[in-house]
Amino acid sequence: MTEVAPTAADVQAALVAVAVPADASHLQRFFKTGPGSTARATSSSVCAYR
Repeated sequence: MTEVAPTAADVQAALVAVAVPADASHLQRFFKTGPGSTARATSSSVCAYR
């Protein structure tokens, strides 16, 4: 029996199916990944060291 890997569209559809808009709004503030945020600054400096 051969399994077929899910496509990006399959993954996106699965995420939409379990998404909770209220949680997404709240968690956007928790996971800071936008321009000028700590996560973005850290990831670029970590890459320079590797």
